[in-house]
Amino acid sequence: MDYYEHLGIPITATLEEIKSAYLHKRAELQSSEVDEPQRETQLQGLDKAYSVLIDAAQNTATHSPEPESSGGTVLALKKTGGDLTLSQIPQPKLQRPCPHCGALNPIQATMCLTCGQQMARPCPACGQLVLLTDPVCPRCDTVIPEYDRRRFAEAEIIQKQVTDERRTSSARVDALETIHRINARLGVVFWLIVIMLCVGLTLITAFLYNYFSQVYH
Repeated sequence: MDYYEHLGIPITATLEEIKSAYLHKRAELQSSEVDEPQRETQLQGLDKAYSVLIDAAQNTATHSPEPESSGGTVLALKKTGGDLTLSQIPQPKLQRPCPHCGALNPIQATMCLTCGQQMARPCPACGQLVLLTDPVCPRCDTVIPEYDRRRFAEAEIIQKQVTDERRTSSARVDALETIHRINARLGVVFWLIVIMLCVGLTLITAFLYNYFSQVYH
């Protein structure tokens, strides 16, 4: 069995490409309408292919000093006379051209080393580096402009809700302060009336005392 062909990937596939192809194939099998025994058999074959290829890719990554930035060789499984053997194949130097000046940069570069312009950005959904000229993430198939517009719309809705809540809270605080000022004024008027009544009663009491004192003496 050609495990690479079974997963539908080239022999130079990376760990991420192997995992992505495996998950995609497994999802297709689980959603297919084949019989349960046949599905189980296909899933077992898929799991075996993934296990063999992922082990080979991890061994390659362990023994390769610079697997992403320099050329060299990688180990690949080949079928020879009915047996699977590991063989070395040339690994091309992974570079990306800058969309602004065309200069080659390392595969993980986000800024061009020649012109200094941004050439890639992480996918907002999964974090995979995507060229500015690519609207779709190769890992999770997210359409980045649509994702950004959706997130921007969600942020605008949240901002509007926060603004409305602040406006409502501010109006509530203003109303409470107005009530407090009215109550304070009413309190001052009340105590002024009480003081005036007390003074009036005191004056009336004193007047009556003096009056009756003069009458009876």
